[in-house]
Amino acid sequence: MAEIEHARAIIESIGQRLLAEYAPSKVILCGSYAHGRPDPDSDVDLLIIKETNQGFIDRWVIRRINALAHFMQISGFDTINSINCCVNCPR
Repeated sequence: MAEIEHARAIIESIGQRLLAEYAPSKVILCGSYAHGRPDPDSDVDLLIIKETNQGFIDRWVIRRINALAHFMQISGFDTINSINCCVNCPR
């Protein structure tokens, strides 16, 4: 249980960092972590809502994922296997 709470704290930090650096209107946690049932193979699924003119492929924010992976590495938290981000426009 403590591991899940630690994961939630890290995910919250990731969300706050995305809000600060990428300025989306929303960051929504989806999947097993959102439902409170992650297993050892779970990844973090984030739906990011942002008004943008970028095409679908360009919205994958790959550099953000790399920055978040670095953040997870320096935090000493290695239970999260990966982070999947999907950026959608609100329209």
